[in-house]
Amino acid sequence: LEGGAPITDGMLFYNLANSRCEQFGTCEDDDDSDGYARIITKLHRSFQFVQRALKDGECEKIRGGVVYIAFHAMIPVMQSILRYAILNEGKDATSEIDEDVAKGHVYTLSLLPIVNAYNNKSANILKDNMLKPFGDLVPDGAQVVAEGIELLMNTFEVQCSEVGQSESIHVCSGIFAKFRNDGTSLLDTGGLVAIGFISALVLALCLGYFFSLIFCRKDERESYEE
Repeated sequence: LEGGAPITDGMLFYNLANSRCEQFGTCEDDDDSDGYARIITKLHRSFQFVQRALKDGECEKIRGGVVYIAFHAMIPVMQSILRYAILNEGKDATSEIDEDVAKGHVYTLSLLPIVNAYNNKSANILKDNMLKPFGDLVPDGAQVVAEGIELLMNTFEVQCSEVGQSESIHVCSGIFAKFRNDGTSLLDTGGLVAIGFISALVLALCLGYFFSLIFCRKDERESYEE
């Protein structure tokens, strides 16, 4: 997350979050006039939380903090997909001159590998509406894309207020429940594998931290004895 003042100097997720907050009602100020996204403050606090946990060697807190950051850093991308679902509904998928069509493709493709790992139903909704090779884009309507994003939000434990909503779609409509009536878990095998990888990485960091403490203390003791 890089950025400064003004917010347009920021880059990557920082500036993307700030760009979307006014459109989805997720800026720090209630009137959404300051252009500073609430999720940025939450992510900053999460980084500080993980930093303290690393210093104290608290592996469970590290794992929880890393998972929270990884999932919530995706919120600006989710908002971007929703924005371009609204703007691109009914547009020609083969357009080579429409900037909004290109942006919709880019944002969807950037999130799709993660969606595929965690929720196949959500991934299919995005592919069928945002990545059509021909014909009209978003044939099921922007609201259905919002329901697909809501499936992912439920998996990531992202709150409705964190994504927000626009005048034309409602992310937390509750309609998405129809996609879960088959009894399948939203956290499928791919999601468990990803969580396992994150856990292994966190464990390795913790072990490295503890071993470094042991060796440092040993070196200090040997130097003192000499």
